[in-house]
Amino acid sequence: MADPGMTSASEVNHVLELCVWLQSHTLPDGGLPFALPVLDPSGTAPFWASANPDMSSLQMTAQVVAQLHLIGRNHPTVASHPWLARASNYCFDVLGADTFVPSAYELLFALRMLDAATGQDPRAENLIDRLALHLPRNGIVSVDGGAAGEALYLLDLSPRPDNTSRRLFDKDAVAADLARLTSEQRPDGGWSVNIDVHSPAAALEWRSYATVQALTILQLHGV
Repeated sequence: MADPGMTSASEVNHVLELCVWLQSHTLPDGGLPFALPVLDPSGTAPFWASANPDMSSLQMTAQVVAQLHLIGRNHPTVASHPWLARASNYCFDVLGADTFVPSAYELLFALRMLDAATGQDPRAENLIDRLALHLPRNGIVSVDGGAAGEALYLLDLSPRPDNTSRRLFDKDAVAADLARLTSEQRPDGGWSVNIDVHSPAAALEWRSYATVQALTILQLHGV
C-alpha cells in the first residue's frame, strides 16, 4: 500500500540500486527465491531457515514486483528497469498457467501485484478476473497450515478502495469487513495478528505492522 508519489529522487536512486541487487539474486526463470541461504539459523523463524534458495517463489517475487510497479507509475526509470520486466513476466507466466492454484498468501500478493501493474501491463486486468475463481465472495481465505483460525480477509487482499481487484467483491462484503477490522482494535489502541509468531519481539513487531496497516485501510475508507 505504498504511496509512490512520496518517493524522492534519492529514494528512486536507491530503488534502482536495489534492482541491480535483485538481478544478482534472481533465478533463471526470472523469479526470486523465498529466502537466501541462512548460514546461522539461530533466532530465525523456521520458514526462513527452511526455504529453498534454488526455487522461485511467487509470493516473494510478486510482493517485490508490486512495490516497484507502484513506484514506476511516477518514475519511468523504475518502470523501465529490465529486472522489473523480467520478474513481472515470471509472475504473469505463473498466474496464467492452467494448472495454477494459489495458496492464500500467493493469492494476496498476486492481487497486489496485479493491482499495481494495472495500467502499465495489459495482462494485469485479465489475470485479476481469472483469480476471481479462487476467491469467495466474502473475501475470507483460510490459510492452510497456518495458526488455528488463521485467514486472510477482503481488506488484506484488496486494501484500497481504488484497487482494480475491488470489483471482485460487492459493497456489502466490503462494509462487513470494515466493521470486522474496526471491531478488532484492542483496548490499547492497536491491533493484533492471527498468525504464528516465534518470539516476543516478533509479536511486538507484527502488532506494529498490523496497527499501521489497519489505520491506513480505515483512513483510506474514511472510517
